[in-house]
Amino acid sequence: MEFLVIGAGSIGQRHIANLKKLGVEVQAFDTNPNLPNFPLLNVPVWGDWGYVPDNIDNYVICTPPDSHIHYIEKAIEAGAHIFCEKPLSINMKGVEDVVRRAKKKNLVFQVGYNLRFHPRIQMLKRVVAEKEIGNPLFFQAEFGFNLAKWRPIQDWRNSYTAKTGIILDASHELDYARWVFGEVKEVFCVAKTCNPEIQAEDVADIVLKFKDGTLGNIHLDMVQNVYRRSYKVTGSTAVFGIPLNKSDQSYVAEMEQFIECIKGNLPPLVDGVEGMRTLELALACKESAKTGKVVKL
Repeated sequence: MEFLVIGAGSIGQRHIANLKKLGVEVQAFDTNPNLPNFPLLNVPVWGDWGYVPDNIDNYVICTPPDSHIHYIEKAIEAGAHIFCEKPLSINMKGVEDVVRRAKKKNLVFQVGYNLRFHPRIQMLKRVVAEKEIGNPLFFQAEFGFNLAKWRPIQDWRNSYTAKTGIILDASHELDYARWVFGEVKEVFCVAKTCNPEIQAEDVADIVLKFKDGTLGNIHLDMVQNVYRRSYKVTGSTAVFGIPLNKSDQSYVAEMEQFIECIKGNLPPLVDGVEGMRTLELALACKESAKTGKVVKL
């Protein structure tokens, strides 16, 4: 079993290291010949797509989100199974089409929302599903971390996060909220840019109304100097909340599942449709912040 990691920046390097630990062959493609730390990974790397071997059956796409659809299309053309980092894109153009085409060709299509594999998110899922706190009433989540510390091996001012904003890049919270509480009925978001060197929103507060009536509030920012990630859900009989530590194992677990999906042993926990739904929600948040209006989904 051989994998092609497309985009060998920080997340690409993480996936390369994890795939090697899982015992599979790895090659990489990246047009940047001066990637920090990359030589330490000791894998073949291609800088020109024309030289990429055409017999690799599994693609792991880790490029900036505005190029995801381009490489997903290449994977579909090659008949390769697809793991794509989140978010699927920066807009909906072409997203539904590639999801449909991949399904038609019976290709595995998994999206990199690794927090679904975090033990404390899986605990939240269980607590809510088994009604250990009664019926959920409202949910609160927070993620914050200074972008300069978040992207230490590159010029963070030119990172895709600085260009596309915190809502898309930190859409993990939106994704696991959907997974735990179901689909969102409507959303209202306020956002602003605090750092003049950032091109998009670096602070956002999101209010969600889920179809089951649960309310949610999610705070996202890339200005806090100390990493903060947590959640709390208030139910009709109890409250459950917990901080989220960084979990390298969640990245390993999602790659383990990708391999098992390729073998045909199980379906992806976060498939192309799930990734598309989370992208739709994130874009609705951005639309609400831009228009100042509630957006219905």
